[in-house]
Amino acid sequence: KQWYQRRVRGFRLYTEKAYQQEMQDNTYPEILRSNLGSVVLQLKKMGIDDLVHFDFMDPPAPETLMRALELLNYLQALSEEGELTDLGGMMAEFPLDPSLSKMSTTSTEYNCSNEIL
Repeated sequence: KQWYQRRVRGFRLYTEKAYQQEMQDNTYPEILRSNLGSVVLQLKKMGIDDLVHFDFMDPPAPETLMRALELLNYLQALSEEGELTDLGGMMAEFPLDPSLSKMSTTSTEYNCSNEIL
């Protein structure tokens, strides 16, 4: 027999009743469930400033975008006008959550880079 003709045994991680009655037919898109701080920081770094009219496949809620902008402003990655700061540009280079990238970039000022890394 070919490998694709062999019987395969599968194991369920939930009961059939739970599958039929309790599970959702479709899950919510990831962008609707996650923190958008990194996404907003990357878009700002690419020069995309009009986030409200950006063509997301599944647009996030305006409140989620506002929370991300407030977080980036608090972390000093964005100015009061919503422009990317020099620190924000450095933070965007790290493939990390914005708070972790801020910690990594500012650790040299406090002489604690070894502890952070």
